[in-house]
Amino acid sequence: MKIEKVFFNFVLLIFTDLLKQYKQESVDLVKIKALMYYIKGVKIARFAYLGLFLLLVLFICMVNGFLLIHLAFFYYMPWSRDVKLLTVFVLGICYFLIPLGIYIYYASQRSWMKLSKANKLMHKVLDKDV
Repeated sequence: MKIEKVFFNFVLLIFTDLLKQYKQESVDLVKIKALMYYIKGVKIARFAYLGLFLLLVLFICMVNGFLLIHLAFFYYMPWSRDVKLLTVFVLGICYFLIPLGIYIYYASQRSWMKLSKANKLMHKVLDKDV
């Protein structure tokens, strides 16, 4: 009886040791995967930052060129002062409303769902669950 108990304790000890090793290896694997995803996230954030910075620089250059073209255009036009003011007013409204409409369209959640194809994935997942 005592030998069986010793044998049972020995087997139990080996089993718990193996289980602890497996648990530790699983935890280590999860930590490694989490680190990999964190590094990928940092890489994505870096590219997003660089892209936004480049976009800002390009936007500033475009606005400067745009303003210089209009200044030269209105300076050399033989129109009266009222016609020039009306033209600037109409152009200003168009230059404000058109980009605003484009921004609203592309910033909407519906557009992002279409662009990322998340709506198709959502329909696939929901159709499988039904």
